[in-house]
Amino acid sequence: MELPEETLQRYRLLEKSLSADCGPFQLFGIFLRENAPNRWDIVASAHWIEASHMNARNLFARRLQKEFPVDDLILLSQIALFPPTGADYETAMRRIERAVRAASGSAELEHSLVEMRDVDLFGQTIDRAYIITAQSLTVPVPA
Repeated sequence: MELPEETLQRYRLLEKSLSADCGPFQLFGIFLRENAPNRWDIVASAHWIEASHMNARNLFARRLQKEFPVDDLILLSQIALFPPTGADYETAMRRIERAVRAASGSAELEHSLVEMRDVDLFGQTIDRAYIITAQSLTVPVPA
């Protein structure tokens, strides 16, 4: 299943808006898991996402309800938020970095769009992923 261009543009605007309001994302993408046909996950990682994720999750939910039509919202399965640390994160980001470099010539992507297909990320088989922002693992972490 592909997402319509109009929907992808809404996700790009959402990511850009949240980045401007809260701080940059290390990863922001829309993933279609193999075992969840027609249900998309928002996957986001940022230093500003706190340990409990509740405030960030509520912020995402409010923005989604405000900026997306119901037809787009019913295609969402979950909002997966996590800090940019750990072995699973690093493995996934290296795979994403390779795909971004192949598509754009750069290891980083910000407020743009790169599509990935049939890849294992974060312990899940992903049929399709739209990566909107991906910061290289070599980018220094803000203090």
